[in-house]
Amino acid sequence: MTLISMLLYLLNQHPFWMIPVYLAFGIGMTIWRRNAGWGIATFLAWMFAMFCMQFINAVFLNAVGTRGTAVLIDARQTSSKLNENYVWTYEGVLRTEDGRDVTFGFDTMSATLYPLRNAIEIPPLGQRFEVKYVPGFARNVVILTDASEHGRALQRREDVQAVMRARRQYDASPTNPAFIAEYRMALRTYLSQHPDVDAPDHVRFQRALDTLDALER
Repeated sequence: MTLISMLLYLLNQHPFWMIPVYLAFGIGMTIWRRNAGWGIATFLAWMFAMFCMQFINAVFLNAVGTRGTAVLIDARQTSSKLNENYVWTYEGVLRTEDGRDVTFGFDTMSATLYPLRNAIEIPPLGQRFEVKYVPGFARNVVILTDASEHGRALQRREDVQAVMRARRQYDASPTNPAFIAEYRMALRTYLSQHPDVDAPDHVRFQRALDTLDALER
């Protein structure tokens, strides 16, 4: 598992450094097999690694990794951009299961997070969060987004927005049975996923659900 973790780390963190390896392999196999298909396949493999390796790395580390905790100690903006936003580089310290401290780093483009989502949710500096890593090569880590305070807060905000969308739709037409059902489902989903009964949002949404149920009696 350590060798696999090291390979995935190289492919994910340094895709451009791996170009000579891909070229040598593709050219070598093309000459040996006398088949240009090897060159094409190697190019496609490199493109796949460029865009998908961080997701493969995240699934691998979550499946076989050991839990630890980490904290980010530095974040710097680079001159590169991703989707019109600047790419940031991060440095962190991992506390392994046996109490060792291991430094690691990544950037916005190579950030490895689990669960897989179409969002890059990096914890703030100084806030400890949970990760997984493979002993023997602890520099390769996956951030367990839902297990961190930052990730839970982000998810709660997204769930609140889902309820508010359903509420606005309901307010637009309070007698529409489909809108009523969707609003009720959004409220129940939030309350079941965030059972902290003393939280302000929980209290507010429970009252809204009780009011909605009372109107239909």
